[in-house]
Amino acid sequence: MEDKILVCVDLKELSKEVLKKAIELGKKMNAHIDMVHIRALSPTSDHSAANHSASSAKELLRENNEITKLKELLRDSKLSFHVEEPLGDVLPLLLAKIKEEAPLFIVMGSEHNSAMHHFISGSLPGSILEKAKIPLLLVPRR
Repeated sequence: MEDKILVCVDLKELSKEVLKKAIELGKKMNAHIDMVHIRALSPTSDHSAANHSASSAKELLRENNEITKLKELLRDSKLSFHVEEPLGDVLPLLLAKIKEEAPLFIVMGSEHNSAMHHFISGSLPGSILEKAKIPLLLVPRR
């Protein structure tokens, strides 16, 4: 069985650094990269349907452009990889992906430099670490 690294990206500015770190580790370990971006279900807003549709279309286009850039990094790495973009609730979908793929560890970004902040605030990385029971590498914002 091939060793796998699961990379979770949110397509914000830190995502590129997160993927670069996963690629660096993947090359050292000759591991397969599974990159996942979960398109979270957006809550209903008070905006008109036309404004909501226009902003949703812009966001979808921005996300597609970002995914394309990240896929290019993966292709350039020469590592084997797979990209998924499911729609739904982030934590349950990530936990299902972890169970399905059985990665060696997870790589994701951290908006804060303090790991303690994540556990105090009940963040997504803290929830994943608690429930998945596999190593988690947080890439901090610089």
